[in-house]
Amino acid sequence: MRRREFTLLGCLAIGWPLATRAQQLPKIAHIGWMSRGNASGPDANMNAFRQGMRELGYAEQSFVIEPRYADGKPELMPAQAAELERAGVDVIIAGPFEALQAAKQSTTRVPIIMTPSADPVAAGIVADLNHPGGNITGITEMMPELTVQRLAMLKQVVSGLSRVAILWRPGTLGEGTVDKLQKDIPASVDGAGVRVQLVAATGPADFDGAFSATNKEVAEGLIV
Repeated sequence: MRRREFTLLGCLAIGWPLATRAQQLPKIAHIGWMSRGNASGPDANMNAFRQGMRELGYAEQSFVIEPRYADGKPELMPAQAAELERAGVDVIIAGPFEALQAAKQSTTRVPIIMTPSADPVAAGIVADLNHPGGNITGITEMMPELTVQRLAMLKQVVSGLSRVAILWRPGTLGEGTVDKLQKDIPASVDGAGVRVQLVAATGPADFDGAFSATNKEVAEGLIV
């Protein structure tokens, strides 16, 4: 065998195992992370996310987080979402509601994970909670069924509970959701001797009046 042929075969023999090992290396997931916070401060949500990934068996080496912090300026989020899309991340985790809106407007290709936020149906983020469609999935805490469950839990915590106030912000729930809320809550406490008071507050300036109203009704528990 000539030297050239021997060298070529030797390179191929070495290259095949290397190529096989390269194919077996797991793909590193690139996760876009959008936050309203500051990059220099602690991020409890990200720490909890990392911990959850470890508990599910995903080592830190199997994923890379690409964080984007708005530093309390939601107007920066559309540009940050577009930047993550251009960076080719595999998924975007949109924590704040403004981040979710920005991510939805920026990409239809990258999957978006919605963390607990306002009513996504009322905001036009998804078409339906059971069948969101598009590239968005996740969880929401704004459901009438959850409010009924919270009321049941509160009744377990407070013995002899008879008056409960629910503090909510108008505009964060769709009309259909509000109607269902107002129907389901009385039905859930019917015969239980519990009176429910809905108190609205659009912002911090309304808090004093809202809590004065709950005090007037002598509320024994509060659901926010």
